[in-house]
Amino acid sequence: MKELLQIRDARIAISARALAQLGDAMILIALSILIAQTGRPLDLTVLLIAFAAPVVALSGWAGRLVDTRDSRAILTWSALAQVLGAAGLLASTSLVWQVACILLIQSGQTVVAPGWGALLPRIVGEEKVGRAIGLQQALGSAAWLAGTAVGGLAYAAVGFRGVVLVAATTFAALVIAPRAVRTHRGPTSAPRATASSTDTHPDTTRDPRTLESGWHVLRRDRVSGLVVVGLVLFVVALEGTNVVEAFLVIDVLGAGPAAYGLLGFCLGGGVTVGSLLAARIEDDRRRITVLASAAAVLGLTMSSAGLAPSVTWLYPLFVVAGLANGFINGLGFALVVGRTADAARGRVLAAAMGTIRAGSVLSLLAAGLAAGWFGPRAVFVGAGLLTITVAPALLLGRRPLSDGVRPAAAPVPDAVESAA
Repeated sequence: MKELLQIRDARIAISARALAQLGDAMILIALSILIAQTGRPLDLTVLLIAFAAPVVALSGWAGRLVDTRDSRAILTWSALAQVLGAAGLLASTSLVWQVACILLIQSGQTVVAPGWGALLPRIVGEEKVGRAIGLQQALGSAAWLAGTAVGGLAYAAVGFRGVVLVAATTFAALVIAPRAVRTHRGPTSAPRATASSTDTHPDTTRDPRTLESGWHVLRRDRVSGLVVVGLVLFVVALEGTNVVEAFLVIDVLGAGPAAYGLLGFCLGGGVTVGSLLAARIEDDRRRITVLASAAAVLGLTMSSAGLAPSVTWLYPLFVVAGLANGFINGLGFALVVGRTADAARGRVLAAAMGTIRAGSVLSLLAAGLAAGWFGPRAVFVGAGLLTITVAPALLLGRRPLSDGVRPAAAPVPDAVESAA
């Protein structure tokens, strides 16, 4: 990790992605508390859908934008959209206005996430992609956890407007970051093709209307396709447990809010450590093996949590679940990014993120219904069993690797400006 942090542009890029997560978490927690005080839970559902809708609906457009426009320009304008959306929340607390502001913020986030994700391999070089993605995921998870905690504390100290101002400041830093990075991506900085390139479906034009979609790119590589499907199923399972976690802890096991908060810390800490450890795994075959093992462990811990006799049992289970989740996040995205040609990374990342977010929305709805019919324990056990079934499917991804099948690795850029 130390050699990555010695690269100036890598420090900026990884920090910028974490700042985006921090600001998002603060906005979400501030709105959640505000709505909780009004006693209108349906409003929160509407806002959660607003958080997800742009990522799902605009993923195709965002991916093409990332792959066909200069990274400095699109990252700057996307961050400005987030700043304007956050500042707009200060003007009114009406639901319609809040939804409009959230849609603007998340439209910017739809471009920011794949934009920085596609730029990072240009900065660090192909041989360090896995470690860089793992570090990015780890800091992103830590930033989200910090944003939730800081947002809640700041709300108690300075109120809703104070939290929104801090979040807007984090987004404002994202406006500066793209201009500070020397390395950039775009139609005028396309890397040269290498003799080892085996991509049989290269992009023949940079016209965004004719570029193939991210999912078409994923479908050509069995490994990446399986990994993305697995990530979607993981999110479906995890989001389902998030919906009923408070009911399991407080209603079923009789613990208090402090215990609930501590469990969130256990899970978030585990995710951060797991993502960092995942960055140390280099070989794709080993990554898939560990990814499948992490799926099995995550499933077992979630099912065990649903059967736990007291909240005390949940603390170690949530730490283990967080570690497994961290491995899944770090390894999954490292595999997908590392196996995608440089010119298509924006589209692939946007497609993956949009599909994952769609699975998250469906899970929120399905878990709410399942909890009403079967109870929180059943949701945890069912989500755990679903996750366990993903493990053997992921192992199928090792076969193409054994056969030597691999898509074109991203070529080395003509010049990677990433001075320490």
